[in-house]
Amino acid sequence: MKYELEKTLWTGADYEQMGWHDARVHGISFGKNYQLLLDIDYIFEWVHPKEGETFFKFWIAPCTLIFENVYKLAFDLELSVPSEMYIDGIVRSKESLTPNGVLIEYDWQIDFDGGGITFNGTDFNQHVRCPPQLTEVQELDIISRGGVSFSTVYSSQS
Repeated sequence: MKYELEKTLWTGADYEQMGWHDARVHGISFGKNYQLLLDIDYIFEWVHPKEGETFFKFWIAPCTLIFENVYKLAFDLELSVPSEMYIDGIVRSKESLTPNGVLIEYDWQIDFDGGGITFNGTDFNQHVRCPPQLTEVQELDIISRGGVSFSTVYSSQS
């Protein structure tokens, strides 16, 4: 089986059709030009169990999620197991002009089971790094995802 990936770059224009619930976070970093980067396992599709099966399966790919022009960044997290950091959801609200009046910005909130991250920022880009894999759990193991990475390059090799 193969998942037909619609595209390898998702942006703020795709926000309404995207959902990050249960996306595993493997790493957080800060890039140049006020970027917040997340290395995540993005779930492209939840596959309902077939007759006789009990559990869902998941089409997942490692992705680099980059928020642009980030400021007023605040972390309020208390994770009982930091190595198991899963996103509950990402909320974009309060559209307004940036302080210089040139760009549109939003209030962003990334929710986790143990708190969240809030910030102001203009937009995001989510780079898919390889084709989605069908799994029985909601994350990829470190080897199949190619380790922790903040690359924005797509490779057709999974």
